[in-house]
Amino acid sequence: MNTAHEDSHAPASGLEDELSQLQLQVALRADELWRNSGRGRGSDLEFWLRAEREVMEKRLSTAGERLHRVA
Repeated sequence: MNTAHEDSHAPASGLEDELSQLQLQVALRADELWRNSGRGRGSDLEFWLRAEREVMEKRLSTAGERLHRVA
């Protein structure tokens, strides 16, 4: 029996924190895209997918820069 999932007060793992942070960044960017487009209807998935791509590209670029600095 895994009690970590049953206890709502259990601390989140580092991975869960990272995923939550990514999801928040995507949501904020998708909202920004939607607002900049005039707040039209019917493009929420398009904005979400674009936001995911932008956030992940930025993350990968940042990670690559860190690797080059270490090497």
